Amino acid sequence: LAQVFQLEVREHGALALWALAGGTQHQQAAVVLQVGLRLIIDMLLASSDKLQFVGCHAMAAMAREGRAHQEQICREDGVAPLVRLLRTPRTTERTLLATVSALGALCVGVAHVNTRLSQNKVEEEQAIPELLRLLSTHANPNIKVEAACTLAYVLLKNHEVQEKMMEKDGFNYDVILELLEHPDRAVRLRAGYALAVFAYNNREQQATLAQAGRIAVSDLLPFLESENEHEQAQAAFQQMVVLSGVFRDGEQVPLTAQGLSVLVGLLSSSNLDSIVLASELLASLAHTRAGLPIAMVTLGAMEMLTEHLFSSADTVREAAAVALGYLSFNREAHRMLLVSCRCRPGLYRQLMSSLGPDARISPDFMADFERQQLIGLPAL
Repeated sequence: LAQVFQLEVREHGALALWALAGGTQHQQAAVVLQVGLRLIIDMLLASSDKLQFVGCHAMAAMAREGRAHQEQICREDGVAPLVRLLRTPRTTERTLLATVSALGALCVGVAHVNTRLSQNKVEEEQAIPELLRLLSTHANPNIKVEAACTLAYVLLKNHEVQEKMMEKDGFNYDVILELLEHPDRAVRLRAGYALAVFAYNNREQQATLAQAGRIAVSDLLPFLESENEHEQAQAAFQQMVVLSGVFRDGEQVPLTAQGLSVLVGLLSSSNLDSIVLASELLASLAHTRAGLPIAMVTLGAMEMLTEHLFSSADTVREAAAVALGYLSFNREAHRMLLVSCRCRPGLYRQLMSSLGPDARISPDFMADFERQQLIGLPAL
């Protein structure tokens, strides 16, 4: 139906497909991969807002499936139609928001690892000036804050693109800092996340934010004390851990400890989405500052993540495996995981089978386990 000539029939077909995709990433990816990239691009190029809207969401779902799909989208000219929607005044707000989100999804993957090919392609297609325009001038705060997040993804750990933007377009944090004071709670939280991504593994940007002196610990307390576990996790990661060095009214070490305690505590939540989010954020933090992995180990993250490898939910297993993979590069975590694999038959196989193609795990850990298996050491 999505491929027939009549526009109304195509719209109904596309909306039906997206309804079938449901609300989870795995369901959406299964449908999107069946649809195929060519048809998604055709939706983006259509004159129908409904087709454009579904096309943007489908593109984002495909991009979230990993680096291989992100790079395929770039190679097959999937970025240009998205940038065209940014520029077109006729693009509706809901489709514009979906477009901005899709561009961000193209540039970042598992554990906040950037996809350089996508970032460079987005820059080449002149998306950055359009994102800056939306951030500065658009009336809708949700579009403004999403533009900030996508800009952060485009620049993440890509010094070449950062330099080009500063040379041609210029940039400062004033608008994002203003969004931290917005009446809408969701906008404030998302603005903090954008700042956290800008500062992620980037000492220069952390220093710039610290000099601004406009981010206070008190801004975060409503989220950290919230009954909403999503807000707790986001605040703990985004502001308390990544931005802990830029607050004007707090010390880095206790703020970091508090943030990590919140995230590790959420691993024991009864809500599967909270466990997945906490695991994903811990994976991102495990390859930032040197002291964070051992702090996670001390707080008991290893034991809880190991148990989650046997969850009935594939999203929980995969998120836990990614976090354990990054932690395996730490000597103490490496030792603990090795002992667990020797003591619990099937654990190593469960870990390796749950790791996706973009995950990382220490080659030394794998070699040590294989060596112990070869020697036939008994369980400890």
